[in-house]
Amino acid sequence: MAPVRDPAGVDDALAAVFSVTAPAGQSTEEALVEFLRGKQLLLVLDNCEHLLEGAAALVEVLQRSCERLVILATSREGLGIEGERLVPVPPLEVPGRDTDIAAISRAEAVRLFTDRAAAVKPDFVVTTENAAAVAAVVRRLDGIALAIELAAARIAAMTPAELAHRLERS
Repeated sequence: MAPVRDPAGVDDALAAVFSVTAPAGQSTEEALVEFLRGKQLLLVLDNCEHLLEGAAALVEVLQRSCERLVILATSREGLGIEGERLVPVPPLEVPGRDTDIAAISRAEAVRLFTDRAAAVKPDFVVTTENAAAVAAVVRRLDGIALAIELAAARIAAMTPAELAHRLERS
């Protein structure tokens, strides 16, 4: 949902994912319900925090109308709807400032960073040369998994030191 700017656009964004178009006389919401009603699936609505009202409205309708649909919405806040279960996701462990390379490499946040960086740059590993910069990056991002994943994707174009420097400036 990150690219959607208006809470009223949630229905259209979801419809686009499934290539659902509403026929004349039917709303997008009704077309989605019709399409999803008989399906058994997990629907993930990611990054809903800026669209809480629109996401909550759609989820409530889908919840009532599509009994085999399970919805997982990610957001910094709950949708505030009946039946919602909140599952807080704590930040990952980050290494301390005066930590050796072995301790840096064991930190949860660094392991995630390394895994995601290697996905875009297969030869990426934490070394004595880049360990301090990697540690600085994950500390600056407060161990937040999504932020770490987004930062690690930049390793294809920048070094950990360059990334750490950019984050220090922001």
